[in-house]
Amino acid sequence: MHTGTDTVRAPSRDTMFRAIQAATSHGQGEIWLEHRDGPALGIVLGQTRAMVLRLEEAGDAGYHAVDLTAAPIPSDTYTLSNGQVDEYDDRDTVNAHHVLSIVDHFLATGERWTGVVWHNDGEDP
Repeated sequence: MHTGTDTVRAPSRDTMFRAIQAATSHGQGEIWLEHRDGPALGIVLGQTRAMVLRLEEAGDAGYHAVDLTAAPIPSDTYTLSNGQVDEYDDRDTVNAHHVLSIVDHFLATGERWTGVVWHNDGEDP
């Protein structure tokens, strides 16, 4: 698990959830989780929304969680672990309250949670 600039090897599920809950409560943070079977889940938190990426392997275009009912404009900023501040259209992010469910499902299965829509970033828009 990578949180900001820290890497935790083989963290317990509770440790991961505490880190995610802390980042969610602060409305900022970048977290990367690697499933034991290979895929990775990246989460960049804003104040109320989250950019969530799921990659099969290094170099994979992957998927990102989307909210098709949200506006195609940004309403939040996202600070990456290197200090870079990004903006993403709300449609390309999900409400932050989905993050724990997405992570829980990913840790159990390595797969994308079906409670949100995922866009295949390897396909044309």
